[in-house]
Parts: sequence; C-alpha cells; structure tokens
Amino acid sequence: MAFKFWILDKDEKIVAVASNRGAALPIFHFEEKEQLNGEYNVTFRVPANHEDAKYVVEGNYILVKDVDNQFQQFKITETRTTHAEENVIEVVADHVSYELYDHIIDKYEPNHVPVSGMLSHILGGTRWDIGTIEIDKAASMTFYMKNVLQCIHEIINELGGELRFRINFVGNRVIGRYVDVLSRRGSDTGKRFEYGKDITSIIRTVDDSTVATALIGLGKATDVQLANGENERLTFADVEWSTDNGDPVNKPKGQIWVGDEARAKILGRRTEKVVAFIECG
Repeated sequence: MAFKFWILDKDEKIVAVASNRGAALPIFHFEEKEQLNGEYNVTFRVPANHEDAKYVVEGNYILVKDVDNQFQQFKITETRTTHAEENVIEVVADHVSYELYDHIIDKYEPNHVPVSGMLSHILGGTRWDIGTIEIDKAASMTFYMKNVLQCIHEIINELGGELRFRINFVGNRVIGRYVDVLSRRGSDTGKRFEYGKDITSIIRTVDDSTVATALIGLGKATDVQLANGENERLTFADVEWSTDNGDPVNKPKGQIWVGDEARAKILGRRTEKVVAFIECG
C-alpha cells in the first residue's frame, strides 16, 4: 500500500515528501495514535543519511491523511537519532491542536450559550475556526485562567459529543483549521494506524514541546467573585513596563502576560502558559 506525508517548514511551506515508495524520503515506520477527546500524536522513522532528512527537525511540521481521509497536521517536537545497525531518525510529532494549550482564556462566563457560541468566543484569537457542530446544546459555564483546549474539553464533558480536529489543505498550503463537535465518531478505545516496525537504539534526543515565550502571573485571590463561586486572582494587568525606561520588555497596562517577543519570532509564534502563581502579601 502506497503511503506518504508532506514535510513543512516553520512557515508551513512544503519542503519535502516522505513515502514508502519511490525516490522520496523513505518511511521505515509510521504510527498514528488518536484517543477520542484525548491524546493525538504520531511517531515515524526515516533514514538519517537521506538528503531530505535535514528537514526532519523540531519545529517543522508534517501533513498526512488520517484513516478517515482527513488531512491532519503535526508539529515535530522530539527527534531521536540512532547509530546501531541502522542510521535512522525516530520522530515524535504532536497534533497542531496542542497549540491551543498555549492560548489562555482569562475570564469568560457564558450564560445559557450554545456550544457554537462558546467555541466562537474561545477560539477567537487562535488559528482555529468552528467546524461541524452536531451537538449544540446551551449551558452556563465559567472559564477562568484556563487554556483553550482545556475549555473545549470542559464543554464536551458538560454537554456531550466527540471532538474532531481537521485541516483544510488545498494546493500546497493549509487554508483552514477546524474544530468539530460530532455526536459520535466511534468507541472511546483509541485508534492506531501503523506501518513498519519499532527501533531499538537511541543516542540523541531533542524536545521542544514545553517551550514558552510568555508568562502569566497569578497572585492572591481578590474580592471579585466569579459565577461559579471562585474568586479572581491578582494579575500583571496593572503593571506597565517600557524598554525606553530600562525595563527588560515592553508590557502595556491591561495585558496579563509578560513575554519575550524576540524569542517568539524565532519560534514562529508566541506561546502563553500559566506557570507562575505569585502569592502577594
């Protein structure tokens, strides 16, 4: 059976093709693992001495059709090079929906809003849009200082349905990313597509899956209460910094995060993670 995937650079431009047939970068092994409403990644092996192996690096992407014939995009987050009997690279790539972990909803309290309305608000500011919504019940919920993917899962847990992420790929570029909420995709047992066998010897590992270029600080609880009874926390919102005044970065009032914009440009986008819980006196 012929099988292939495309390799994209950090700007999401196609730079190579991998295939189990022909003159492209050979695929020794490919495994896609998806758990409904859960983990979604791929692992694969390619020869390290092929001329196109230079594109198999952290931060680049692969684009592949899944078992449902939908395009899926994965970001290479970890590579391992082995020098045993074979000179190969083993790769771990996470689904691009993982980038939604890095977008923070600081405060959103929908009151009897349908799933489509909540997703429209939560996905605002991301690269993702609403797709097919088969479960569109309404609910009142509270989302406070949570990442977008966490919010989506809370909606699913509250109102039901099963998630499907999909990529719209036309010509030679990605033109859309969609979040579907379907009534049913199948049994929640996970699915796996596998081609080839596993490797045994690993001597080098690179992992960039936990890089963050912006921090959100949360302090002690305030007197402002949310609809769910939780109290809001102090943030960086009232802090103002300017490099013109000798401060390390520019941080305008109202912005709840402090980040390294220069580093963000190197990585291709800004990532935000709640990593600091500051208890003020």
